[in-house]
Amino acid sequence: MVEEFVEGRMYHIDAVLADGYRFVASSRYLHSFLGVFSGQNNGSLQLRPDDPFARRLEAFFDRALEAFDTPEAGAYHLEVFHTPEDELVLCEIASRVGGDRIPALTRATYGVDLHAVSLRLMCGLPVTPPPAALPAEVHGSVSILPQGRPVRIPGRPPFPWVRHYEVNDQAGPDAVTLHSASHLCFVIVAGADTAEVERRLFEAEDWLMVNLD
Repeated sequence: MVEEFVEGRMYHIDAVLADGYRFVASSRYLHSFLGVFSGQNNGSLQLRPDDPFARRLEAFFDRALEAFDTPEAGAYHLEVFHTPEDELVLCEIASRVGGDRIPALTRATYGVDLHAVSLRLMCGLPVTPPPAALPAEVHGSVSILPQGRPVRIPGRPPFPWVRHYEVNDQAGPDAVTLHSASHLCFVIVAGADTAEVERRLFEAEDWLMVNLD
C-alpha cells in the first residue's frame, strides 16, 4: 500500500442503498484522525442535507460507487478529503455501516437505524422509508480520549443542547489511545446547522477537559 499526506478536512458519507430505498447522509470529522495519536479528541458533526456541499459530497459518492460492482442492498461508509484547492480526494470506501458514534447520530437526526435497515434490506424484509422532510436539527459527537493516567471522569456537561452523555466503564485507569474509537466518555449535541453544532462540540469538549482530573 502506498499512501501520501493529503491536506484538508475529512468528510464521511454514510448510506444504505437498495432497490426502492436510498438514504445518504454527509458529515465532517471534528479533528484530524492523525490527531488522536497526539492527544486530540475524536468527533464528527453532520451537514444538513440541504447544504450545497452535502449535495456535492453525495454526487461524489455516487460516482465512486460506479467504479464497483455493488450488491442489491448494502450499507456504505466513504471518507473523502476536501483540499484547500477545492478538490475532493477519495480516502477510502467500505461496504459497511460507519463506526464510532455515526449510527447514534443518524438515529438522532433522521430516525434511521443504519444497522437494522441495512440488515432487513439484505434479508428482503420491509423497512420504513427514509424521511422525506428536512430534519429540525442535526447532531455531532466528541469523544474524550484516554489520558494514559488515572483520571476522574466528570458528569454530564450542563448544557441544554446536550442530547446524550456516556462514560466508558470498561476503560482502565491507565488506558491509552489504541485507535480512533478509543474513549473515556463521549457527548452528543444538537444544533440548527453544522456551524452551531461545531461551536457546541468545542464548548462541551472544553468543559469536559477542564473537569477531567
